[in-house]
Amino acid sequence: MRTPRGILVGYDGSTDADIAVEWATRAAEQAQEPLRVVVVEDVGLTDGPGEWTASYWLGVELQARSTLTALGIDQPDVRRLRGRPVPVLLERATDASLLVLGSRGHGRVGEMLLGSVSQHLAGHASCPVAVARVADRPNQARIVVGMDGSGAAVRALDFACRRAAKTGEKVVAVRGWRVGNVPVDKRGNVPVSLSTDLLERERELSSWTSPVRASYPEVAIHEEVITVAAARAVVDASADASVVVVGSRGRNAVTGLLLGSTSHEVLHRAHCSVVVVR
Repeated sequence: MRTPRGILVGYDGSTDADIAVEWATRAAEQAQEPLRVVVVEDVGLTDGPGEWTASYWLGVELQARSTLTALGIDQPDVRRLRGRPVPVLLERATDASLLVLGSRGHGRVGEMLLGSVSQHLAGHASCPVAVARVADRPNQARIVVGMDGSGAAVRALDFACRRAAKTGEKVVAVRGWRVGNVPVDKRGNVPVSLSTDLLERERELSSWTSPVRASYPEVAIHEEVITVAAARAVVDASADASVVVVGSRGRNAVTGLLLGSTSHEVLHRAHCSVVVVR
């Protein structure tokens, strides 16, 4: 089994790719890991006004180097490879601890980064995949994790705690619970059964976080059961988060899906960067 050797960034020269490089640079510094940037010279781009030339891709590579130099990296590791983005990045990610992409790209190359490319990579990469974007509140020190009791969600919590152990951030494990219409009596009281169900879901959430909590005694882990659908709970919580971490597929994921519906919605709607853990 290969030991992960650093953080990998897929770069296409777009503004959002520069955001991804900046985000990945901070993550590499925090984790004390090397950073590698890959420019994929997409051989599948055959139409257009001829902008997909060797000089175009050289320009993208030079832009990546310039961005890294501006971030204080003296000897940036940037490689330009030919191929299709998905298989090239999947192969390069086999020995990475994290693959980072921008939330959008530009033109035919970049528009795929939050489309088929990012979704396929998030579902199939052998390492966690981060889709970087500027957070609504960038100074938050709060990592939100979507929890549903699945193995992927527990691994997402472990990822968040490993990050928090190095950054000092707190971790918030969020469980969404859609209760639907709730009948109330004339005094506005809710049924006792609703309170009982809520306590049961809080106990379940605690049981899911307990093993990970024991492994990271230095990390502050908070638990929240929110009475809305899971995706909405995590998306809403992301407004006050530095990053959101979710499992690629939850307990009810349909076999064959690249991403579960909750992960898919969070990936597209979160107010900060999202890390998807398989």
